[in-house]
Amino acid sequence: MLLKLGEGLLEETFATFRACGCARNECVVYWAGPVKEPGLVDRVIHPDHIGEPDYYELSQSWLNWIWSHLRAEQIEIRMQVHTHGRRAFHSKLDDDYPFLQTAGFGSLVFPNYGSGPVSLDGAYLVELTERGTWHELDAHHSLRVAA
Repeated sequence: MLLKLGEGLLEETFATFRACGCARNECVVYWAGPVKEPGLVDRVIHPDHIGEPDYYELSQSWLNWIWSHLRAEQIEIRMQVHTHGRRAFHSKLDDDYPFLQTAGFGSLVFPNYGSGPVSLDGAYLVELTERGTWHELDAHHSLRVAA
């Protein structure tokens, strides 16, 4: 996996985490990009969801809506990005219920509910394999942040 993150994308992601999770609840966003540019992530999609200290749950109505929105805008979700409390890791819930069950789909987790510095430091990145298992990747090598 190698994704180029559009300018300001990481900053927007952290701003969303801070406003939504308030340093005490999990928050989730999805990184998406144009169907015609598979290696680019240029937008943050913040779903309607509830967040608690140890999990988040998406709104069913948002799930129903997002598929037509993606099709109409000719974009695709490339990665789920969410927060955990103290440390970043992939939980059993994260393993079992990704947004997409497609090989190559990424899941990125930030520690401290995303309240730390705007950086990939401390983040935990995994990619779904052809066998349906998760493979850990180095976020700094797999994600290129626009300068």
